[in-house]
Amino acid sequence: MDTRPIAPGMSRSALNKWMTGASSDHPIAHQMRVDADGEWLNALAALLAELDQRDPVRLDGKRRDFRRLHDKDRWDDLCSELIFARWLVRTGIDFEFGAPGSPQPDLIVQDPHVGIEITRRRGDGSRALWRALWAGLHGVRPRPRLLITLSGHPLAVRQKVLADIVSEVITANEEGQSTVHAVLRPARDGHPAITATIDLHRGISVVPTVRYADSASLLSVTLLDIEDVISAVLEDEQKSRQGAALPSIVVVDVSDLPDAVWMRPNSMWGPRLADLQSGDQTFAGAALMMSSVTTSPPRFVLAVNPHACSDARMGVERLGHRLGLANLPS
Repeated sequence: MDTRPIAPGMSRSALNKWMTGASSDHPIAHQMRVDADGEWLNALAALLAELDQRDPVRLDGKRRDFRRLHDKDRWDDLCSELIFARWLVRTGIDFEFGAPGSPQPDLIVQDPHVGIEITRRRGDGSRALWRALWAGLHGVRPRPRLLITLSGHPLAVRQKVLADIVSEVITANEEGQSTVHAVLRPARDGHPAITATIDLHRGISVVPTVRYADSASLLSVTLLDIEDVISAVLEDEQKSRQGAALPSIVVVDVSDLPDAVWMRPNSMWGPRLADLQSGDQTFAGAALMMSSVTTSPPRFVLAVNPHACSDARMGVERLGHRLGLANLPS
């Protein structure tokens, strides 16, 4: 893992350069106000300095995109792209950013001539439940001390389900009941539903506590849902046009999905990613990434599309070799 430092002066200079002209509601401006000397900001500044030093084609466009940010989700999307670009810089791989307004992928590697399309997917049902209960019980008196026990790791929970659970907890609290049971994710393909048992008085404070039952180690439903997310990306019409512009891989950043995604090791994810690809899809390879500003390289697993033409497969295999990935599944 490469965590090379950059001189503080250089780091802050790069960050200030990228922030010039940004609005006060820029997501990084907020971070600078609340944690001006924090390690994460120093790492971000170092990342930007490395990109400035390499100065790939169309980096100016990324600086403009960065300055115009107002939304954290859009920042997270751009951040995934910049983190991957840093990895290319550190491995000595020449690249350029894709041209805006064209069907090109986000990054274009020169040798091999392969595109890299990066997309970030979000979804964490347990976190969504925690947030819904924390916000929904604001002002409720007496304030319950919730202990939430989950039978699994839900990828997502529908908003109506969350609202109904909050309402049930409030009613139970008013009526002196001690427990609420809820289904977060229906049963699927012979696997049981993911449920929540909410004890109103067993938590350690008014801040809800989340724990997992032993059954949560059985990840079948969660992993099926994550595979659905990957398949949806592979079949997305806009992504497919970008993948068809030149031999390309699609990288799905799963940093905002439940950590359970990595309970399936890379040695198992690789072959599964290969299985999820088909001859009807335009991408020559698919990858999962766990990105981080503070550490490099990212956690990464890549598989070649076994149905792609031989030249495209060879390009993906060479890219994997240059990134230090061996024996790519296909």
